[in-house]
Amino acid sequence: MRRLLLAGALLAACSREPAPAPGSARYAPADRGFALDAPADWRVAEASGGAHRATFYGPPGGAKPFSDSIAVYHYGPGSSFASPADFAAAKALSGRAAAPIKRPLGGREALELTYEERLDGPHGPALSRARARAVLVPGKDGFLALVHTWPDGAAPQAAVFEAAAASFVPSR
Repeated sequence: MRRLLLAGALLAACSREPAPAPGSARYAPADRGFALDAPADWRVAEASGGAHRATFYGPPGGAKPFSDSIAVYHYGPGSSFASPADFAAAKALSGRAAAPIKRPLGGREALELTYEERLDGPHGPALSRARARAVLVPGKDGFLALVHTWPDGAAPQAAVFEAAAASFVPSR
C-alpha cells in the first residue's frame, strides 16, 4: 500500500507544470489557447478584440514605465492573416522588416522576424514609432503570434521576452 501511495505521489509531482521563475507568474487565458510565464509586476490587458488574446505591459519602473509590451494574438480562418508567411509578408511591405528566420518554440517550428511599426493607443501619442519582434507559432486552427514591442530608441526588455518565449506553451 505504501508503494502505491508513493508511486501516486511521484506521478502527481511529475505531471505538474514547472513553477514559474521567481518574480514571474503563470498566465493562461480563459480559452486555454496558450500559457506563459510573465513578470508578476507587469500589467495585463486581456482579449481586447479581434485576434488579441493578452498583452503584458512593463516594466513598472525606469525612464519609460510600462512602455514595453509582450502580446499574444491568435490568427485563424477568416482573420487578418491566413498563415505566418502572410504575417511576415505584410510586415515586409513597410520596407522596415528583417527577413524571417526559423526557430523552435513551444515544441514547434516557429518563424521569427523583427520590424518597425507606427503605434497608436496604449504606448501613448508621444511614441509614434516602435520596434517589434514577433515569433509566429503554427497550430491546428491557425497560428499564435508572440509579439514584443518597445519604443524606438529605448532598450528592449529582451531577456524578459526570451523568458516568456521559453515558457510559452501553445495548446492550439
